[in-house]
Order: sequence, then structure tokens, then C-alpha cells
Amino acid sequence: MMKRMKISVLVVLYNKIISDSATLRTMLLCNDLCNVDLTVVNNGPKSIPQVQEFLSSNESLFLGIRYIEHLENKPLSKVYNDFIDCNSRADYYVIIDDDSKLESTFFRKIVLNTFDICVPRILSVDDGQYYYPTVKGVPITSEGYIDIDDLMSISSGLTIKRDVVTLLKNKYGSVFDENFALYGVDTSFFLRLKELDCRLNVICSSTIMHSLSRANNSKPSLFRERERLYDAAIIARRYPNRIRIYYFVKRLLKNIILFNRENLFSLITCFIKGKHPRC
Repeated sequence: MMKRMKISVLVVLYNKIISDSATLRTMLLCNDLCNVDLTVVNNGPKSIPQVQEFLSSNESLFLGIRYIEHLENKPLSKVYNDFIDCNSRADYYVIIDDDSKLESTFFRKIVLNTFDICVPRILSVDDGQYYYPTVKGVPITSEGYIDIDDLMSISSGLTIKRDVVTLLKNKYGSVFDENFALYGVDTSFFLRLKELDCRLNVICSSTIMHSLSRANNSKPSLFRERERLYDAAIIARRYPNRIRIYYFVKRLLKNIILFNRENLFSLITCFIKGKHPRC
């Protein structure tokens, strides 16, 4: 008798109740949930209601379902690594944001395809354009196998085979780089994949509809702008190359010209320490 494939799925909520999560609403309509072990993490900033009602009413759909709460807004890299460590017997690990709309065949395609890494196409709900994954900065708009070289994407919908988890842990001690808290968590993951001394089977499959800040033309909040500064500094320190160093220096010069001492302090401090202030 063939062993049932176990797909461990993490959905991270932030400042959102369960009923407002597009991810959880559309996930319940997906096929092959009998292969899915679901972990829902509330990453703050406050407790949310009706959790037990959601767990009780949907537990029969999944292999397993659990709820974890981190009101202190735990760094995403640590949330992801904890999830992987706590589900060591899974065949595949899937990480999804709380506002991603899944196709009904999302999990079926994981079961039917053969891959080490799977990345979905990310379709912006704001302008109807594909933004991720990209190869050499160009968005991929069709499904199929792709080369890991110059590949980049966001973490929502990312699927990782257990064998890749073992490879990353053997090389780095963890799957995700815990020097990052928010921005840079996904970027550093793909940079780590490229540094693995092996050939990975990577596929682009399924489409996720997602709200992207870069697509809605809104001015970045002070919080997001500061997080991007942290990302630029830590990436330049931890994964240096000509382009990343250039981008970091460009940010430095810009804030010197603007006499923005607070941003300068953030850039320099994060570069020296090589980690996010919350890590």
C-alpha cells in the first residue's frame, strides 16, 4: 500500500482574524486536503477570537490542524524554522501568507508533480500582472520547470521538499536565515539555494492571487521603508556581491544627502551587526 504523502502547511496571520484571511477561506475549497497537516500561527499583535470554532469545524478536512500564537511578532525566519523543526516527518513544507488566494488544485499539483522546490506564479490583485517568480528580473508567466540560477520569488506558496530541508540544515544549520525578520527572509532563502552544491529540480506551478505593495502604487509607510533599509544592509553584509553592495552604498549616500540621521544609523548598525534589530 502506497504511503500517503504528508504536506505540512504554515499560514501566518498578522493583525487579522481567521475569517478575514483569504488564504484560509480559499484553502478550505482546495482538493486533496486529506494530505495536508495545517499549522496556523497568529503572529500578533493581539489574540484573535473564534479560533477553537475554526479548529473544531475543519479538523476532519485535514491530516491535522493546530494553532500557535506569538503576540510579540516573532521574526518570520524563526516562525518558519520552528514550523519546519516541529514537522520533521513531512514530505513537503508549504509557507503561505494570510492574504493569498489559492487555486482549488494547489495541493493536488504538489501531489502529482515531481520537484525539490515549487514556486507559484504570483498574480497581483491590484493590477492583474504577474510579478513572481522572476528569472534575471523577468516574471515567469507559464508553468514548467525552471533553472535555480537567477531565480527569485516571495515566500507565499513556496513549497520545499524534505530532502532540501536536510541539505540546507547541513550547510547553514537552519533552512531560513534568522538574521532577517521580515524583508529579506525570502531573498536570503533563494540565495542559500543557489549556494548549495547540488542540482535542484525547481518547478513553477499553480497561481496565487496576492496583494503586493509594489503593485498598488501606494507610498511605502515609514515602517516598510525602515524594513527595506534593514534588508539592504543585512543582505549586503551576509550575501555580498557587486549589485548588493552598490544598492547598500546608494542607500547610504541618499540618506547622507537628505541628512536623515535615523536612517543612516539603521543602515550602518545593521550592516555592522549583520542582523535585524529584532533578531
